[in-house]
Amino acid sequence: MSPIIKKKGEKFTFSSKYLLFILTAICVFLIIITFNTNLFVGTSGTALGYLFIPFQKGITSVSTKLTDRTEELIRVKELLKENE
Repeated sequence: MSPIIKKKGEKFTFSSKYLLFILTAICVFLIIITFNTNLFVGTSGTALGYLFIPFQKGITSVSTKLTDRTEELIRVKELLKENE
């Protein structure tokens, strides 16, 4: 006997290319609004600055360390080749 499998309602799926298109459109729309209006000037802009600046500094420091480590490994490989 084979087990009977009940199908539940199909779940809503969303293609990743459409999601990327929608998010890109939202970002472009917000960029245009930001440049053409004074929406984020003042206290809201300051509050958003306190929120995003630490993230930006953290990401910058991590990327700087990764870049330095990559350059260091490249130099080590070159020196090993020279020593051979």
